[in-house]
Amino acid sequence: MLNSSYVGPHGITATYGGWFHVYAFAIMSGIFLSIFASWVKFRRYRVPTDELVWSIVFIIPASLLGASFIGKDDPDKWLPFFDKFKFWEPGLSIHGGVLFGIIAGAIIFYIVGRKYKISLWIYGECIIPNILLGQVLGRWGNFFNHELLGNVVSHDSLWWLPAFIRDNCFALQGDVPEMSSGVIVYRAPIFLYESMANLGLWTIITFVVPNLGKWFGKKPWKVEPEKFNFNFKANLQYWWKTAFNPTQWRHKDTNHLTWTKMWNKAYFYQKVPPAVVKKELAACQTNISKSKKLYELNNPHHYRIMYAGVQMGLYFCGWNLIRFILELERPPSDLFLINRPVLDYTVLSNFCAIYRS
Repeated sequence: MLNSSYVGPHGITATYGGWFHVYAFAIMSGIFLSIFASWVKFRRYRVPTDELVWSIVFIIPASLLGASFIGKDDPDKWLPFFDKFKFWEPGLSIHGGVLFGIIAGAIIFYIVGRKYKISLWIYGECIIPNILLGQVLGRWGNFFNHELLGNVVSHDSLWWLPAFIRDNCFALQGDVPEMSSGVIVYRAPIFLYESMANLGLWTIITFVVPNLGKWFGKKPWKVEPEKFNFNFKANLQYWWKTAFNPTQWRHKDTNHLTWTKMWNKAYFYQKVPPAVVKKELAACQTNISKSKKLYELNNPHHYRIMYAGVQMGLYFCGWNLIRFILELERPPSDLFLINRPVLDYTVLSNFCAIYRS
């Protein structure tokens, strides 16, 4: 059981002032950061944001209940069924939260998507990868609780860490640090590895993957030079001049063709007349042929654009791969499927295999 009154080196403790619980603060901060990032992406994709706001009323409680149920479901420790849903008590599993949250979100946005004629894949693309940001902050709550630590290591091997982290890389046994032969047992900071890996994965999914086709595929100014008078070097100089000069922010040249404007005109904001779409689709016999025809109408030059669902799939694959690697260093009692290592590793590896395929 966590001792919230224990104060470790450098004043690190789970609770400050008897009321400020760091773990709860980290979890809630992560949730709000994920929501904000999802809202930004809704705006960028021009998806109505009202439904995101009220969907939170259902998704967050479902996530908390799922995280609590999976996190307390221990075959070696009997617990009344309804006690497993007490999310305010220690024992939360991020996998349970993600699973129950996605189920609730899928039901809500399937209904909403039918209203706005927006694919469920688009909603998943806007929301699910940003769960990583919540995990990045949430893992620091584990640090203040002296949780999520790995194999035994020497204190000297942690020299590269800041002192406040290095000196607190030990588990608690009751109200004292874990000891062996009168010496504190230090462990690998898995919470830090997972936090940094999740941040790196989110950065790759959000900023690198969507631009791969733009960087290495066809360029609009080469395919349609008469339409796009674009100079990459001049555009980079313009960006450098305006991005870091506050006096230029309100006086930007609206006629200047930036990288983003160019791609928006070439593909993202290109509109095909409804009459043309109706005529072309009328000749298609199957939904697959209609899908291909719509793609050709909206992307006649076949620019390499990321498909909906890619970022969501990379989240599941990348996150579960990270967890699979780190789970190998954790004792059975700390796995996301408590005391069921074979099932735990099987589930994680299957998630990776499914989304890689």
